[in-house]
Amino acid sequence: MVAPFLPDEEKVAAIRKELPATGAGVYLDAATAGPLPAETDRAMREWADWELRVGRAGPDADAEFRARFDEARGTLAAILVAPAERVGLAPSVGLALRIAAGSRQWRPGERIVVASSLERPVLVSLAELAATVGADLETVDLAEEGGSGAPAEGIGPAAEALRGPLGAGAVLVVAPHVSPHDGSILPVAQLAEAVHRAGAWLAVDGSFAVGAVPVDAPSLGADIYATAGDRWLCGPSGTAAVYVGPWLTMPSTLTGGDGAGPEAGFHRAAVVGLGRSAGWLAMQVGLDWAYSRARHLVELAADLLRAIPGVTILAPPDRVGALLAVHVDGWPADRLREELGRRAFAIVGLVESAEALRMSIGFWNTEDEIRRFAEALAELTTTTPERVARRPPIAIVPAERSRA
Repeated sequence: MVAPFLPDEEKVAAIRKELPATGAGVYLDAATAGPLPAETDRAMREWADWELRVGRAGPDADAEFRARFDEARGTLAAILVAPAERVGLAPSVGLALRIAAGSRQWRPGERIVVASSLERPVLVSLAELAATVGADLETVDLAEEGGSGAPAEGIGPAAEALRGPLGAGAVLVVAPHVSPHDGSILPVAQLAEAVHRAGAWLAVDGSFAVGAVPVDAPSLGADIYATAGDRWLCGPSGTAAVYVGPWLTMPSTLTGGDGAGPEAGFHRAAVVGLGRSAGWLAMQVGLDWAYSRARHLVELAADLLRAIPGVTILAPPDRVGALLAVHVDGWPADRLREELGRRAFAIVGLVESAEALRMSIGFWNTEDEIRRFAEALAELTTTTPERVARRPPIAIVPAERSRA
């Protein structure tokens, strides 16, 4: 069992035992989905068994699920440093943002501005919101090195990029806290100030920040702050949480009203699993320890990768979260991922638009894994995709099968 005050070496070993997927390879793809705790799997199986034996309908089932729903909200609120009554749940970040922003009194022809770096499912959901409320949708590049011309004094490039759209009457701006394209942390507090000065709302997708770096959602100033549950929070797929500022209407759909059952889009076992994963992270792993551990590993990885000729980390050093987007000269990203999988058993994502690997680091990783990954990458930079010696893929056989 994981305990908050174990020595680091023992604690990492206990964590990895509770995260079986970390034994399948060097798990560096929390940006796609974090490893699922065995404790979460047990909780979901217990709930499914309860539904099988007792049934999924009736007041007993509704009351039991409502208790689990509120438990999950409370645990997520603690992670977001927010009041529980201002935190809701949804089946996805896109839906959470759409429901929360949809509570506004919209007028036809108003404008929604979205960052181009948002994930596609989120962009699709926001396009659906715009179509529903009759709003115009504008996409902008909020990369910190972006913006047109020199920023005004005291205004960063991301806020500068919003000056035109806000001046043209935008009423809602949606941006990621950490860009999934290059891993850079956006200045949310500064963006919120600029957006509010124009009388608009700021909604943030924190999926690549929550559980990886410290997040105090109310202090950031965003009106709406949502996060996926299946990234660094290690929850099941089909889960998300959202903070809604106290000056906004809190939709009952997000707080368990309107039944909070399948008719509201919730998979009940997944909600139970989200609460268990968040509780495991907050109470057994410990948030401060998890943030510190991830920061240490990110810094180690960045130092090792920057020392390799031909390797570029896309985000500026002072704005890196727990995600490193890495470009290697002369290598298509998909071929690089394939070869790293063969050499270091690395499980990484891609940023196809930048021909880059997306290396997302978690508290479950070890220093040895980071070094092995860097060594394998350094070896590949000495050759080309055409000349590299191909190695056969190695199948991972689950332990229970290998004992059969």
